[in-house]
Amino acid sequence: MKTVKLNLQEEAARQKLRQIAVGFLTDRLEAIAPERTRFQFDRQTLSLTVYALEEATAAQLEVIAEALQEFLSRLPLVGVRQIELEFLAPDEVTVLWQQGFAVTYEAPVAAIARPERRGQTVRRRGTYPGSALVARARHWLTTPETWQQAGRLGTRAVRDPKGALVQTGVFLQAKFGETLDWIDTFPWAERYHQLWESQRRRHRRNYVKALIEDLAVFFVVALVVLSGINAISMAPISLSRLPAGNHDTTLSSQRYRCAFLPGVNKTNYLCLSQGMGYRQVTSILGGEGKPMVAPTPVRPLADFANPKAQPPRETTNIQKQPVVVSWSQGNFTVNATFAGDRLIRKAYRES
Repeated sequence: MKTVKLNLQEEAARQKLRQIAVGFLTDRLEAIAPERTRFQFDRQTLSLTVYALEEATAAQLEVIAEALQEFLSRLPLVGVRQIELEFLAPDEVTVLWQQGFAVTYEAPVAAIARPERRGQTVRRRGTYPGSALVARARHWLTTPETWQQAGRLGTRAVRDPKGALVQTGVFLQAKFGETLDWIDTFPWAERYHQLWESQRRRHRRNYVKALIEDLAVFFVVALVVLSGINAISMAPISLSRLPAGNHDTTLSSQRYRCAFLPGVNKTNYLCLSQGMGYRQVTSILGGEGKPMVAPTPVRPLADFANPKAQPPRETTNIQKQPVVVSWSQGNFTVNATFAGDRLIRKAYRES
């Protein structure tokens, strides 16, 4: 595994060192306040000022200083000859412990001057998450061997599709076996312990902030899970359950559904309902019907649809007598009984 060296002449390296040292000191919260630690780098000398708590003892500070000295000695620091440690009391004036030690000096490598790119934003490698993965993918795609191998595989797949499928199956089985081996050999317990210690340090630094972050993450995860469950188990939309103003029933009404294809058939027969006028029935069945008895001389059958026509007074009772009208088409017959231009009964027959 490649060791990343910290060149303290760069601001990014100093910030990284501060994060590492504060994380190390977080495990000693009983004696010091690691979040107040100050760092200063000047003339190849690194100075660390740590603030102790009121209940801290000299023995505790000595143990912390020795552990910190050993920890800093192992870090790959570049451009550092001397490290000075200083422990101050909460009043920021009284010095409780002070110590300095030398480290192996490693001279920084001069940066290679590169021409400035105008009109483009230059981003340093490793400054965003996933940069290493992106760099590996880009290198793999730009390598000539990758395209040569892809060409050979394409030619083989065209010449022998069945063999290509077999080779693909063998390759997937091998990768699946490697994945299982990786799962079996991965140090899950060590990784879990590292994550647990990381969360403990985070809670020790700022318990309220960490608790709020945990609750926010839990709320977002619960919201996503509940939304997914509702989306999967969503009941189909039923128009009958919607309010009246949320869907249009104009084209599904009886007026449009029944007069769309006039004719004598069972579909139009089911559209006939009591109280319909004679003209409406003829528009549904597609024409004039044939009376089963002769129409009265007082008022013809076609005058049923004209209520404004006033028959003579002496024939009013005769007009209200039921009249049976028949429509036929093929082997299907519809009989309708009218009384006063209104449908009162219907029947059909298939021969």
